[in-house]
Amino acid sequence: METPKNGQDTKKKDKTPTGKVITLESKKMRDAIRKKREEEYKNNRINAFRRRCKRMKISEEDTEKYVEKLVAQLEAPHQYAIHVLFSKGTPKLAKEAILNAKIECKFLTNDWAYIIGDNSVLSKLREIMPGYATIHPHVLKAESILPVKEHTPKKPSNNSKDVAHKAKMERKARHASIKRKKNIGKSCAKQQKRKSLLELKKKRKAAIVQMKDKKSSTGLKKASMGLKQAA
Repeated sequence: METPKNGQDTKKKDKTPTGKVITLESKKMRDAIRKKREEEYKNNRINAFRRRCKRMKISEEDTEKYVEKLVAQLEAPHQYAIHVLFSKGTPKLAKEAILNAKIECKFLTNDWAYIIGDNSVLSKLREIMPGYATIHPHVLKAESILPVKEHTPKKPSNNSKDVAHKAKMERKARHASIKRKKNIGKSCAKQQKRKSLLELKKKRKAAIVQMKDKKSSTGLKKASMGLKQAA
């Protein structure tokens, strides 16, 4: 019988892979779910666009033309604003990789690059930049399909600092006079209330009738009680 040596683990290690195995059926199911979500998103955007055209009182013919443009915009590939930040250890290698790949850059420095491109440009950067830089893509906002209303410029006003200060002082004086009038009215109301309360007190005093004190009897109570017993 075999015995384990000193310091040897007796449990056998399981070397079977623990990663998730993607089968053909699961891949097809995942693609179907993705397509369904894309269709739902597309339909929601179109329905919301139609409601907006209705609110703007756009005719049905023009609405259909705008919907076609929207569908073409949704089906077109995304355009990205890509910020590439070079690593501190290998900035020269990252810059040379971009130049060798002949990728058009809006800005290219020794530390970073700014590129505008589609999915092909983004995938190319991810292919040539492993370990050299970090890539930060941002989807660019598409152009507006509906016509934008032109804002009429505001008329120039004659308002200046002196005019504004003068108007402010006039407002303060007007508010102060209104407040003074309110305070005067409150004091008059208090005096009137005090006067009416005093008049009521006087009327109440006049209405009270004072009763006269009764005189006590002078006869003897004991004698009267003796007469009652004799009877």
